[in-house]
Amino acid sequence: MGLDGNGSPLTARQNPFIFTFLLIVAIVILALLIFHLISRHLHKHRTSKKYVDEHKNEITTKKNVQNVARIASLDTEEHNLLQQICTDYKPTNIEYLIKETGPVAELLKSKYLEMIQSNASENEIAVLFSLQYKLEKAHDEALFITTTNSLGTGHEFTYKDIDGRDWVLTLVKNSPQFIELNIPKALAESDRKPEQLSRFILSFTSKGNISYTLQTRAIRYEEAKEGVYSLFISNSNSLKPVQRRKYKRLSFISHCAFSAVKPTAKKADGSTKSYEILENKYDGFLQDISADGARISCSMPIKEEQYIHIKFSINEKEQNAVGLIVSTKKSPDQNQFILHIKFTDISIAAKNQIYAFVYGYTG
Repeated sequence: MGLDGNGSPLTARQNPFIFTFLLIVAIVILALLIFHLISRHLHKHRTSKKYVDEHKNEITTKKNVQNVARIASLDTEEHNLLQQICTDYKPTNIEYLIKETGPVAELLKSKYLEMIQSNASENEIAVLFSLQYKLEKAHDEALFITTTNSLGTGHEFTYKDIDGRDWVLTLVKNSPQFIELNIPKALAESDRKPEQLSRFILSFTSKGNISYTLQTRAIRYEEAKEGVYSLFISNSNSLKPVQRRKYKRLSFISHCAFSAVKPTAKKADGSTKSYEILENKYDGFLQDISADGARISCSMPIKEEQYIHIKFSINEKEQNAVGLIVSTKKSPDQNQFILHIKFTDISIAAKNQIYAFVYGYTG
């Protein structure tokens, strides 16, 4: 029957298939291993000082722009605008340039002033500021850190106690086993400090100006010398970046006027579709502003979830917007009320004026 003493016809037919399958698996694994080794080698080569020095000062190519567009998730309009900027101004390699904030900001400012001179449309200018935001976001994400192990002596952490008071804790020593923090005497001697062995939250800002929170454990307290107190905490590999605002915000003080608004209809997202501006006007002061909203101080205890119409000046140009009061708080001196406003109806032109003001692109 064509059998030897070790198997059946079925076994004889199966063996070549098994051997072929195992051979294919081995080839695939070998190919993946080779690909991984080549990728590691290329990454090491492209991040080496020699490679960077050779390429960072080259004039930007279309390929460089395409790589940045992919990294920053640019849409077609933003991609085309970045390509136009690089073609006109011929900056050094944009892939390396976006790792620095100053040169890119100067490029975009030059383009903005050019667009103003050529009477570009507000929609075209809005694309410039959308590009600005995405390039800044890509810059920040490249600087993200995931562990406290890299933080050096003198780095400051903020601890918020149960009463909402902020305390600054300074890093004294960073080791794989623990972080030693110098803490204020008033905190060390109070019952507001984290309990020993308890978990608690700290926040800090990295050198890349990115804010993080982390959960850590209070290992122990020590009085290193009279009046100098230390808190030993555990290192953390699970840092959480604080979500960056979608729009850059600028603090300043400027007079404004506002009126109550009576919405007559709403869109599905809750923004006003049409509204009636009431006659009575009240004085206030802008404390900060972004293209998304503003913070206003006033003497009136206005409740949250109300719409107001705001008149304000940006670079001596009067602007107006309708916004929703998302929160109302008392000022630290208890004499004023702070209104946090989210704009729900603002023109593209007004937004562009705010962008230009916040980024310092005027003049």
